[in-house]
Amino acid sequence: MVTLLCACAATPDHAQSPLVTLDSVEPVAQTEQVILQLNLENRTDAAMPVTGLRYRVELSGVEFAWGISRQSVDVPARGVAVFDVTVPGRLPEAEPGQMRLRYSLGGMIYLAGDRGELPFAHEGYLDWQAAASP
Repeated sequence: MVTLLCACAATPDHAQSPLVTLDSVEPVAQTEQVILQLNLENRTDAAMPVTGLRYRVELSGVEFAWGISRQSVDVPARGVAVFDVTVPGRLPEAEPGQMRLRYSLGGMIYLAGDRGELPFAHEGYLDWQAAASP
């Protein structure tokens, strides 16, 4: 469930709250870093000027990554924007092929000006294509 906090202290229904989901997790070639692709969905009729994001990610019940991204993006009304976040970490070892990971994602979206902050939380499943061994 996502709760919206704004300068006017109004709380919209769930249908108008922003949603953040984890779209993909990809290893960075030959490093112990991973790119998390976070989708920010704006369910309101007004653009959402985002100035940063604080996040925490669990994969299969284990804390995987946390941090702050200072990336700025304008999420259009009723639209989606993508945050690519590079974090230290290593994906779970797996046999070559597809692996289904349960994730839990939470944090805070920071908005421009006096618009405040938006907490978010979401759980779901992510299909990850494990790389074949050389």
